[in-house]
Amino acid sequence: MSLEDVCLACGENGESLNHIFLHCPFARIVWFGTHLSYRTPSTDVNLLQWLNQCFMFNNREDHQLLAFMEVVLQVLWRCRNLRVMEGRKVDPYAAIKMIYSSWNLYSLSFANHSHITNHYYRPSPKQTSGQLFILCLIRESQ
Repeated sequence: MSLEDVCLACGENGESLNHIFLHCPFARIVWFGTHLSYRTPSTDVNLLQWLNQCFMFNNREDHQLLAFMEVVLQVLWRCRNLRVMEGRKVDPYAAIKMIYSSWNLYSLSFANHSHITNHYYRPSPKQTSGQLFILCLIRESQ
């Protein structure tokens, strides 16, 4: 069985991670369509180099930027999988809506992260025969 190495978003040969996330016209529109208005680089820069340049250029301490970029990458991958696995076409504007929907949920989930502490529960050997660790996020009262 032979598989074609073609991007289903643009029809170009050589679907790689760099292409999916940076060089495909679909990805270029999505990145530019966010509030970041990023213009993706030419083909001589790979994804890791570009992300590092963006992060260093803005502010190395800006964890919100990094988290938002992760959401964009996740949605670009999701759109690619919808095309490949389900035959669904997602236009760039729908992808941008997906990004902001995911970002809003992410932001709500971690809005009060300073009041969340990690508590690990390790059951006694009588409770379980295997190693089981449960991470519980507990919101402390203010």
